[in-house]
Amino acid sequence: MENKSNMLLKVTAILMIIGGIFISIVGIIAVVGTGVIAAIGINSGLLMTASVLALLSGIVNLIAGIVGVGAASKPQKASKCIFWGSLVVLLCVASNALSMVGGLPLNFTSLAIGLVLPGLYLLGAFQLKKKAA
Repeated sequence: MENKSNMLLKVTAILMIIGGIFISIVGIIAVVGTGVIAAIGINSGLLMTASVLALLSGIVNLIAGIVGVGAASKPQKASKCIFWGSLVVLLCVASNALSMVGGLPLNFTSLAIGLVLPGLYLLGAFQLKKKAA
């Protein structure tokens, strides 16, 4: 008998795939745009770092989503979901930290919103892991 799918993990994983695609596209545009700015001689070090971080975040969100959809009914794969979900959380925190380095105040709303989906994803992954035990 096949295990029942963890719907929380599956739904959040699908949303992370959609978000990951969007963020990746925006990240590519940002990296290209920042490259153009750098090519004309304007210092864009922090902007390029933020652009690459956005692209990396999109890719990690996409991977986490794909892993989550595949693992939603396989408790033995919960650890992979926990790893990728934790990486998404780490990148969200790093992005907010980079904003602060750039001179912006800490935006608690942005941080909280950025952590809701990965938090729910991790909750689903931990539920799945508990099912495996």
